[in-house]
Amino acid sequence: MYNVPMIKAEILELVKGLVSIESTADKPENLYKAVDFIGSILNGFPQIKVERFENNGKPSLLAYCGPKRPARFKVLMNGHVDVVPGNLQDFVPFVKDGKLYGRGSGDMKTAALMMTLVFCELAPKINYTLGLQIVADEEIGGFNGTKYQIDQGVKSDFVIIGEGSAACTLCPEARGICWADVRFSGRPAHGAYPWRGDNAALKAVEFVHEITKIYPVPKTEKWATTVNVAALSTANSANNRVPDDAKVSLDVRYLSGDSNFTSRQTAQGFLENLSPGAHVDITMFEPAYAIDRQNPTLQKLITAIEQDAGQQIEFVRRYGSSDARFYGASGTSAVTFGLPDHNIHADGEFIEVEWISRYRKVLEQFLLAV
Repeated sequence: MYNVPMIKAEILELVKGLVSIESTADKPENLYKAVDFIGSILNGFPQIKVERFENNGKPSLLAYCGPKRPARFKVLMNGHVDVVPGNLQDFVPFVKDGKLYGRGSGDMKTAALMMTLVFCELAPKINYTLGLQIVADEEIGGFNGTKYQIDQGVKSDFVIIGEGSAACTLCPEARGICWADVRFSGRPAHGAYPWRGDNAALKAVEFVHEITKIYPVPKTEKWATTVNVAALSTANSANNRVPDDAKVSLDVRYLSGDSNFTSRQTAQGFLENLSPGAHVDITMFEPAYAIDRQNPTLQKLITAIEQDAGQQIEFVRRYGSSDARFYGASGTSAVTFGLPDHNIHADGEFIEVEWISRYRKVLEQFLLAV
């Protein structure tokens, strides 16, 4: 059984043990190994029930006190233990100059471990329903982890997700996602006689021109709906042929309240209207989310963070996505709050060691105040 308080050296070794697992999507056996690493800690506490899930080969777990899952948690802590691929040396964690290096140290194995230790310490003592959710597919969409558990009836009033953030910051909102393939058809012809054909590639180019007039690419960081033209392609491979097909792939990150993306249907109509006759296939539509900043539970988390930092919190916006979007879609208040991280998804990912104990302390103070 683990000694929950644990000294600094013990915690560092625990974090390094989890970081050393190459838990990437292409190594499913390591996803199980990472989830089991957390499970082995939880199994040391007889009061804690560990419920296991699996969907499409992706494992996850849910921990709570008592023999039966609560109908609804008051607070649920969510962490993921999968990481993006890296070099082999990225999975050999080490400490240097007060920094812990390793893939997943910041995103977000350290936070997941601290949530686990805090849960083990406090869940048997507090008088409300507290849950711990550990998933292993956040980096590839979260559909078989967090989303699957929600579909299986996991509910909560408030969810805190341990995604990294700058010191003394909280992310209360994020943009939605719309991925779409827009296909264009035309009429083939010899390239020397373009007037005899109907060039599908030109239709694709005109479509790109129209959508980027509405959503121009920002020159600097900007909180706005953005459109990334991820690909423009055609099956045509002959220079002397007018192409009769073309495809534009889009990655749209939209703001809550953007009338063109209030639903899958409005997005479909908007894209179709830009180029009548084009075929629009929306491959992903995930909602934007925003939490009420006056939410009483959120206010308790803010107080805990500000007491630790000795300064007023700063709200930041999330340009990318997280599993918080699944809770937002189900009407649950969710917020991302993790350790300050550096170089995530890149070489030399690290966190500052001092933040490990500080993050844990903030979680403890927050949960005791709820």
